[in-house]
Amino acid sequence: MSLALVIVYILFFFTKMDQDKTYGPVNLDTTQFSGNMVLFLLLHVIILLYDRAIYISQNKNHLKYRYFIYKKNDKGEGEIISKEEKKEIKKRIREEYSIKQKKGFFIPPSAFEQLNSENYNLFYVQTELFNKPLLHKYILHIFSAIVCHIFVFIYFPMRGNYNLLNTIYCLEGESCNDFTNNAYTIIFYLLYLIYLYLSSIQIRLGYFDIKRKSLFKNNNTFTNTFSKIFNAIPFLPELRNTIDWTFTSTCLDLFKWYQFEAIYDTIFDTYCDAEGNDEEEIGEKISTRKKFVMGGLLSFGLVFVLVIPLVLFSSLNPTNILNNLNGAKLNVDLIFTYENGVELKYNLFENTRAKTITDMFKDGESTTWEVYNYDKSVQTRNFQKPQIQIVEFSETSDRNWDLAEPHIKDLIELLNITEDKGLATIELNIETQFDRRLPAESQTVSQSFSITIIDSSEGNPVDTEGGKKVLTLKSALEECKGAIIEFEEVYSPPLRITAGEEVSEITDNKYIKMKDVQLGFQGCKKEVEKVGNETIEINSYLKSYFTFKSKDANGIWKGLEFHIFNDKISETTSGYSVLTFYLTFVLVAGSYVQEFLASEPEKIMFTELPHPESIVNLCEGIKISRYSYDFKKEEYLYTILIELMRSPDYLKLLTQSSIDHFKLREQNTHGNDDDDDNNNDDKKDKEESDSDSDTDKEDENKKNNKEDVQNENNTPLGNNNNINNYNDINQEDQKEDQKKEQKEDNIENINNLDE
Repeated sequence: MSLALVIVYILFFFTKMDQDKTYGPVNLDTTQFSGNMVLFLLLHVIILLYDRAIYISQNKNHLKYRYFIYKKNDKGEGEIISKEEKKEIKKRIREEYSIKQKKGFFIPPSAFEQLNSENYNLFYVQTELFNKPLLHKYILHIFSAIVCHIFVFIYFPMRGNYNLLNTIYCLEGESCNDFTNNAYTIIFYLLYLIYLYLSSIQIRLGYFDIKRKSLFKNNNTFTNTFSKIFNAIPFLPELRNTIDWTFTSTCLDLFKWYQFEAIYDTIFDTYCDAEGNDEEEIGEKISTRKKFVMGGLLSFGLVFVLVIPLVLFSSLNPTNILNNLNGAKLNVDLIFTYENGVELKYNLFENTRAKTITDMFKDGESTTWEVYNYDKSVQTRNFQKPQIQIVEFSETSDRNWDLAEPHIKDLIELLNITEDKGLATIELNIETQFDRRLPAESQTVSQSFSITIIDSSEGNPVDTEGGKKVLTLKSALEECKGAIIEFEEVYSPPLRITAGEEVSEITDNKYIKMKDVQLGFQGCKKEVEKVGNETIEINSYLKSYFTFKSKDANGIWKGLEFHIFNDKISETTSGYSVLTFYLTFVLVAGSYVQEFLASEPEKIMFTELPHPESIVNLCEGIKISRYSYDFKKEEYLYTILIELMRSPDYLKLLTQSSIDHFKLREQNTHGNDDDDDNNNDDKKDKEESDSDSDTDKEDENKKNNKEDVQNENNTPLGNNNNINNYNDINQEDQKEDQKKEQKEDNIENINNLDE
């Protein structure tokens, strides 16, 4: 698990450690990975797979013994024997125990005592356990430590310095990429040290007993939860099972292995749940604390999963950053649309870059903000100052009008609207493109608006204002003279650019007014040219160009200006829509939650077993048989397991009926209650006996008082008074007798109820 964290860290932060600016950190927008990162990542994936292969390859054949055979001298001390004597001993052992192999000599444990008995009194054997997988683990540990320190203290500093400074050495006065100056490398080294520390402990203490799942050794809530989370991770359980099957000696094929692991996981989860259920008393009300911890936190988590996409795609997202413009472009085209749908486009004006892109509040205050009433409009007043920019284009085109003269003549012919040519509309199309950094897949967004000059559906275009503008442009091109054409209230300066690909006009008829634009034709000159003896005048369009202006708030004509309101954007969610995010995040998370919480009805016979210990033991028996190379028993026990899974009655008989289990728990609960009742009865009897003794003492005192009264009555002076006292005492005696009888009746009734 620690090495898996190292691999994930390499994936996301390798380029931070070697300072490779070409690729940058891995994120949702990454389209290409660093080749060095991929190689380094694959190296650690191989280390991870090899580590797992070493662990699961343990069996009794890998836990071998080294044998040291000594010769006893006269003093009984051991001396190293010669090779010939050693061969003789091995030969005698092979003959007696029918050992056929000559290579990899193995002495059976039953031969240990006989080797030191009278039959072999000249020699004795000492043994030492040799764990071959642990030796491979030790070699892998040393290799991993060497790789880690080479990359941390040699590769990353030198490679980072080369990427930053174009030299592998640190330069004085320059930031260096050595170990102490790169926090990402320090964190990587700490994670790697954790892996090496856990690996060294594993080598020191030896591997765990592999007959059980190493991740799930204890049947408690933590391991049960961890088991479900582990099995819910895509491809991870499949990868583990495939590696285990590949490097483990077994008689089960891959599909049976997967079946066995699936049964084992299900039964183990049931085992953990059954232990927790037995700890609860029957009919016990769920405590408020438990409801708050489980129900409250789970409800909060589910609501959080549903709400988090809304937060991520809102202004509340803490990762939102400014996404202001870094470039802009403007094009003005004259478009002729025919009734049959054919379009002809002539480019008149082009700005390949904006003249200026500035923050509206670069000096802290802005007159534009108040002049355009942005502080009053509900669509603009909630934007923060750094989000608003002013994009101003040049009033003249970047280049001269480079249309060839034959095409100019064609354009002039098209502008001759006095003739019916089947034109439907003539429009002036203004298209703007804006460049930004995010999202990566749509860094350029565009917006366009059209000014309809002529619409044939409105009647004869010659008599319209648009027709006059068209004829003015025709005359300017035909006679090679300057011309200015104005269009009133046709465009709105404020535009909103969203985090996606949308650019929309901000329209508010109450506060935001439409602006005028002006199209001009300049630079055309007439030149005199001699053709033979004649001198003719020709139009020269080589230095002609178009201008495109707008009137600002002060009534001054200048280059077209846009006021851009940029939405903030998060690098985490850039490139995703809310719907896409919900489909990928909420549905996937919901499937995991449903798998974690809800049990499928068809699996109830496997998930609701009161005592699944015997099935767990059967699964462990299969692993022990595999570990012991007893493949016949492994397959036999696996067959029994499958038979149990196919036979609900046998499974119920083996794991106890749920009703019988409930009755047993109920008897145990009543047994505890009876013990409490007996203790209470003993306490009552003790109190009653104490009360009876007090009553006997009172009766004896009263009897003595009676005798004293009678003696006094025998005297002449005390007859009347003593008689009255005697009567009072008798009345009190009668009341006490009645109370005593009533108390005895109550005790008898209580005993009857108990019976």
